[in-house]
Amino acid sequence: MLFSIFGPSKANAWKEAALQLRKNARFEKVGFWSNSKLFYTHQNWEFLLKTRTSRSDNNSATCTTIQVPFAASSDFRFRITQEGIFSAVGKYLNFNDIETNYKKFDNEFYIKGNYETLVKRMLIDDSIRKVMLSRKKTDLEITADTGSWGTDLPHGVLILKSECLRVIKDVNTIEKILILLSKILDRLLEMGVILKYHPNFKLS
Repeated sequence: MLFSIFGPSKANAWKEAALQLRKNARFEKVGFWSNSKLFYTHQNWEFLLKTRTSRSDNNSATCTTIQVPFAASSDFRFRITQEGIFSAVGKYLNFNDIETNYKKFDNEFYIKGNYETLVKRMLIDDSIRKVMLSRKKTDLEITADTGSWGTDLPHGVLILKSECLRVIKDVNTIEKILILLSKILDRLLEMGVILKYHPNFKLS
């Protein structure tokens, strides 16, 4: 009865995702109260999917994050979020507002970045735009913030991160986001923005 009302648990859904992704993925859970995680590998990059809960006053919100560290050849940063929900907090004030000239995409997303030309070159890839349009309620950014207190990135390493303001328990959605991030990494590698070798840093 509980399953029929609430659907599968996060752990069961992520286990199923790992099975479908086969040798490229592994599910990890240590102990009853631990936060289950899903790891996925594409070329030399390892993705980490996990949830985090933020609290303020009497409210709390749990979101799903997918992060992948990479070796960067520049300080290229961007943030893309759905139009109307972007919060221009201090750390993004030095970013430029960007339009891609793809009307449908620009109508749906708010884009900021420190290198407008690179953002536009990345989004020339039609397959990236298509996946993003099918997954509108997902923030996307390159950041130096690991999201873990006391964990700093080595010099020359940045993180490509996607965040969704809910617990993702749909296997197809997980696969779509992993495909999107893989496509972005491949495109940035092609552009020379990131390096192919392993970043020598793992998220946990």
